[in-house]
Amino acid sequence: MTLIAAAPAADSLQADLLQADVQRGFTGTPDQVGEARAWVLGLLQGCDRRDDVALAFTELGANAVLHSASGRDGGMFTVRLALSSTEVELSVVDQGPLSVPAQREADESGRGLSIVHQLADEYREEIAATGRTATCRFVITSGETA
Repeated sequence: MTLIAAAPAADSLQADLLQADVQRGFTGTPDQVGEARAWVLGLLQGCDRRDDVALAFTELGANAVLHSASGRDGGMFTVRLALSSTEVELSVVDQGPLSVPAQREADESGRGLSIVHQLADEYREEIAATGRTATCRFVITSGETA
C-alpha cells in the first residue's frame, strides 16, 4: 500500500471532514480492496451515507483489480474522497482498461455497476490513455460527514 497524498490520521481527520480532499494509493490485489474499504469507512465515521459509499467503493475497487491493468503485477489503484458538509465524492482511479465492465441484468456476475448506479446520486466515468476514473457523488442528508 502506498500513500499518494498525505492525509491526517483518521482520528484527527474527523474534525476536518466538513471540507477535505484525500487520496491514497493501493496495490492492485484483491486483499487491498478490503484495506481500501476499511480506510474509506474510517474516514466516514458518522456520515449517514457511509455504508453506501463503502459498498460503491467495493464494487469499483473490485472492477479496478479485476478489469484493468491495475490488477497486473505491480499495478496500483487510487481512491480519492472529496468531502464537504453536503456531499461525498468518491473516485477510483485505475491504470487503464483491459476490458470495460458492462452493466448486466441477469448474469450472476457483472452487477457491481448496477449497484453503484442505484446507490449514488451521480455516477460518471472518464477514460484516458493513462487510466480510468470512476466517480460517484453522494448527497449527505444529515448535514454532517463526521
